[in-house]
Amino acid sequence: MRVQIFQALIITVCGFALSNCASLDAQAAISNSTNALAQAEQHEASKYARYSYTKAELMLQAAKIRNGYGEYGIAQQWAKQAQVLATEAKRTAKSRKNLEDQKKRIKRAVKTGSVPRTQKTPEKTNSPKTNKKTSVPPRKRRKLLPPPRPKRKLLPPKRPSGELP
Repeated sequence: MRVQIFQALIITVCGFALSNCASLDAQAAISNSTNALAQAEQHEASKYARYSYTKAELMLQAAKIRNGYGEYGIAQQWAKQAQVLATEAKRTAKSRKNLEDQKKRIKRAVKTGSVPRTQKTPEKTNSPKTNKKTSVPPRKRRKLLPPPRPKRKLLPPKRPSGELP
């Protein structure tokens, strides 16, 4: 009798411990994704990587809601997905911000004249240019679009026969 009570007590304690571990795992995943989202915000992901950042925010919010309802497995999965999206948003924001900064530096350098301009592109004209060495006109461009379909003739609608169903 005492052995059975002791076994039931051990099983109950283990069950509570395991259920608390699940909530702690979900809470840790939510915390990690919150930190990743904060890092993404520092790199202005809301401006440069809107889709990934917004989706990460929504996934994190949904994970917090599921964690509140006690659905720890789903909350943990969604929090991990939010963390992946926040990291992706951070990486995208970094690269796009760097690209924008490079463009600004180039424009500023060209405007001030500190960087010599490379070859100017010749203006395009509509007349075909000939090659000076062989005096052969350049090839004509192939059409990339398929030819248009022939127009269909519309037939008048069929009139119903005299019998009704």
